[in-house]
Amino acid sequence: MPKPTIFRKAFFWILLGCYSAFFAEVISGSELFPFFKLWGIFVIIPLYGMHTLVLAKIVYRFGKPRLYTLFLAGTIFGLYEAYITKVLWSPPWGPDPLQIGGIAFMATFVLVLFWHPIMAFIVPLLVSERALTRSRTVIKGLPGKLQAFLGKRRTIILLVILAAVFQSVNTPSPGIALVANSSSVAVLLALTWLWNRSGGPAYSLRELLPGKWGFALLSGGLLLMYLVMGLVVRPEALPGFFPQFLIWQMYAFLGFLLALSLWRSRRVPLGSITSPFSNFSPRGYLFLWGIFLLVATSFALLKPISNVFALIAWFAWILIGFTLLGLSFVEVLKPVPKSPTPATAG
Repeated sequence: MPKPTIFRKAFFWILLGCYSAFFAEVISGSELFPFFKLWGIFVIIPLYGMHTLVLAKIVYRFGKPRLYTLFLAGTIFGLYEAYITKVLWSPPWGPDPLQIGGIAFMATFVLVLFWHPIMAFIVPLLVSERALTRSRTVIKGLPGKLQAFLGKRRTIILLVILAAVFQSVNTPSPGIALVANSSSVAVLLALTWLWNRSGGPAYSLRELLPGKWGFALLSGGLLLMYLVMGLVVRPEALPGFFPQFLIWQMYAFLGFLLALSLWRSRRVPLGSITSPFSNFSPRGYLFLWGIFLLVATSFALLKPISNVFALIAWFAWILIGFTLLGLSFVEVLKPVPKSPTPATAG
């Protein structure tokens, strides 16, 4: 069949940006109405969309979407919280309990090692590939045990409940929770329906990612956003040399690991789909959304419980992030097969 047109690709890019913004911003409660505010439409969605597309293109161009490769690419994503938002230096919610060398390490561990790699990058790619394309490469890149874990319906329901409880921490009231989640999901469902009606699922994720010129355009837009927002957003929080130097070291270390992981992933084939997660129906997604809506609205009334849960969640996310970082480091040290496999990912 013919290649997707630039207009179809652009539609997909917008959709992917919306999925990423939803999972990262709406689920966290950081911005409950990204689809209805000018800041959300012109800043949040482009910011998340361009990061996701540029990093996904790098992964698919130079390697394969294996879990640890995607995770390391997602940590680069998370480092935007330094120069764009200044959160890694000065969290707006208050002093960080682990502030060393000008770096808010608790915030850094959560945002760089968990929230952005998982919620802003891997989950949106996983869900959007399933909902919007004919390929299943991200699912294939997950280890078999993780596929089996996610393949259990009760596991997905539990994760949805936990996400809803966490969102309730930053939700002012049950009414706002109800309106925000209903309206956000309505936007995603409407855009997804339009995409499916137009024949978009006939293409693979790889085909819909930007080509040479699209990658250059999106990369340029991302760099411009870093420059403008770096100067305009909370300029008073930009620190001196040493705290910035530490962030540069993080970029260098994680970028080096990503380069090694990309090189290795080219030579290791993707696995097979062993999880029924890939067979979730639209009705199943609506069922999960209903659970999320009910729990998020209910727990908006139970702030003491949700606040305690949020504290526990932060420590759990740090543990998961360091575990994934350690496994990624071990993965790049493993020997590769003697016969390289083609660097294609579907």
